[in-house]
Amino acid sequence: MLVAVAIGSTLMAALVISAMCCTCPDPEQPSPEQTQRAALAALAAAVPRPPPSSTGHPVAELPCFPYAAVQGGRVCAICLEALRPGELCSEVPACGHVFHGNCVAAWARSKGSCPLCRAEIVPGSARVAVADDMV
Repeated sequence: MLVAVAIGSTLMAALVISAMCCTCPDPEQPSPEQTQRAALAALAAAVPRPPPSSTGHPVAELPCFPYAAVQGGRVCAICLEALRPGELCSEVPACGHVFHGNCVAAWARSKGSCPLCRAEIVPGSARVAVADDMV
């Protein structure tokens, strides 16, 4: 009887340890967000880029302004990083979407349209002042 209890206890301990090993995340394994960003970066690098916009507009010269935080925060849809207070951002005048200045300038040179709604990027909006009411 004592042998059966010892064998049962050993099996139970082995099951508990196996369950713990299978359910604990591997600290060296990247998070789903990191995996997604890496996949998007690889995809962006692999996709051929069309020639710069032929609209005749100086799309890379969108005005920049320091970002002012809004409730809930915003994310640059190009690089997927948070827009932080004080960072230089640019607004797409046609639609009012806001991105990091460098991100949207690079995007505009290759695409010529807003990354979110595809509105044509045209510089020089009188509405560019503070980003707390945009996006």
